[in-house]
Amino acid sequence: MQKSFALLIIACFLIVLAAGCTSSAGSSAVTTQTAIATKTLAKTMVKTAPIADQPIVGAWMDYNLGTTYIERFFKNGTYLHGVIFSDNRTLLQEGTWTKQADGTVITTKTTGATSRWIYIPDRDVIYDSEYQGLYYIRIEEVNPK
Repeated sequence: MQKSFALLIIACFLIVLAAGCTSSAGSSAVTTQTAIATKTLAKTMVKTAPIADQPIVGAWMDYNLGTTYIERFFKNGTYLHGVIFSDNRTLLQEGTWTKQADGTVITTKTTGATSRWIYIPDRDVIYDSEYQGLYYIRIEEVNPK
């Protein structure tokens, strides 16, 4: 499943790169085309119901100010964080996640950075407790081996 996430990131990057390379109107056109490409990608992903005992499992996306954030939680407790920046740079970080007694999820990246994620069941969205109001939508359910 980690391969499929990497392929998703690469596909996003190529779509964004293609959008930027075909524009001759300047940076605002690239930003607009990047937003369109990202929204198109999100619409083509399969949105499915959460896994009852682990609703965080799956892939989640947020698009904010020209930057696309993708968080992927695997059933085995591994975690991937991907970013496609507005200037087409990409970042991919690995880590782990653990469910807490209060229902939140703590992620720990290999860099040591941690985040607390909150799942809102009635809206089927997640957010990082440090960035309340930036909601991630589910873009794919993951059921890794």
